[in-house]
Amino acid sequence: MEIKLDWNQLFVVHYGLGEELLKKYKYVFDAQHGVIKGFKADLLLKKDAKPVFKKACPVPFSLKAIVEKELDRLTKDGIMTPVMHSEWASPIMVVQKTYGKVRICGDYKVSVHPVLDVDQYPLPNVEDIFATLSGGVYFSKLDLSNAYQQLELEEDAKKVLTINTHKGLFRIERLNFGFSSAPAIFQSVMDRVLSGVKNVVCYLDDILITTRSAEEHKELLSEVFQRLENITLKLNSVNVNSSSLLSITLATG
Repeated sequence: MEIKLDWNQLFVVHYGLGEELLKKYKYVFDAQHGVIKGFKADLLLKKDAKPVFKKACPVPFSLKAIVEKELDRLTKDGIMTPVMHSEWASPIMVVQKTYGKVRICGDYKVSVHPVLDVDQYPLPNVEDIFATLSGGVYFSKLDLSNAYQQLELEEDAKKVLTINTHKGLFRIERLNFGFSSAPAIFQSVMDRVLSGVKNVVCYLDDILITTRSAEEHKELLSEVFQRLENITLKLNSVNVNSSSLLSITLATG
């Protein structure tokens, strides 16, 4: 389904909406990497699954320094831990991002995926999202910061998702990119966190909120921020305009 919007008819209707909330829930916007409290991700292997160990794939020379810097950052943030031995090991895929950054993903299709019972938790479809947001005037989009990597893995899962790099083996401590069950697992967690909150829908790493009035919007944002703070989950502060949250509405007439 394709929706055409006249962007000339979109305008900012309120700039002070979130200033008070940003001060009250400043932890949610803290730049330090978060770890979700009360939830852990697990995986289920088929009964006949046996450990698979794959060699590291070569990294292009032009990316080697950037990849090593990212491995250092992920280790420092507690997202992965260097290990000397592992029964399981998957090579990595390097995805180039903007501003000279990279994302390191496990290439689990050659190791874990063939022996994995994939999580079948359903993701919201377009119709469900539109139904939840219908009738709204004020909208907010909250971007979860490195969402998957805020969700800790169970101990056995950490070993299975170990990656093999030119710098050695790294045990994965948090839900990792490249893992096929990651979207369903994270969606399941967020649905439970936001359960019962009306006019809010989470689709993977985005939380969409809509209301009919500015005051109602402020109250709803407060409810969502409180729930995120309760589980120590953090948002991406890029979506915050210095002192406020940006709300938009469609012009009428």
